[in-house]
Parts: sequence; structure tokens; C-alpha cells
Amino acid sequence: MAFNLRIRGMSEFQIVEVISGVRAHAANGVSAESEFGSPEEYTSSFPKGNGAHVGLA
Repeated sequence: MAFNLRIRGMSEFQIVEVISGVRAHAANGVSAESEFGSPEEYTSSFPKGNGAHVGLA
């Protein structure tokens, strides 16, 4: 999922926020895939970012 979010241009902070939200649902006994769909489907629901990545040239 993180990879898919990165190629959409999301910042590392945004990626951590998204993944934390998915993990919170999973911690409550809800299957992440049943709640959000496949990682590819879920990440495609986010708008493409500006492509700026911290630590990448």
C-alpha cells in the first residue's frame, strides 16, 4: 500500500496517516480488504499529489 501511495505522489506523512487508519480498522477485527478493497483499489481513491518526496532526488 505504501508503494502505491508513493507512486501517487503522497508525502510520507500522508502515507503514515492512511496506513494508521487502515491498521486501526484491522485492530477492531475488521478485515482491511473487506472494508477498503484491495490496496490498489483503495490507493487509487486518493488524488495524485505533487510528486515531492522527502529524501529522493
